[in-house]
Amino acid sequence: MSCAVASLRLWCCAIVLWMQLVAVCGEIHCFCTMAACVSTGYMCKSTKGLCFSDYFGHPPGDPAQSRYGCLDLLSSASSSSCQGDS
Repeated sequence: MSCAVASLRLWCCAIVLWMQLVAVCGEIHCFCTMAACVSTGYMCKSTKGLCFSDYFGHPPGDPAQSRYGCLDLLSSASSSSCQGDS
């Protein structure tokens, strides 16, 4: 077995293990650009299990014109629109 194949298998096992831990612990961590996340290394832990991306300008995905984070950090009105509630 080549090193590349062994490395790929190890990486896949690590991903599967991580996914199982997330499912068991119920913790979802999101990259976050909101002010509340600066002190936590631009990461947040979502109790709702959801992350969001909000684009403000063009082109879409421009980091200077977008906002990312945990759905928990949005106001209830914004949160409802993300979840598709009326």
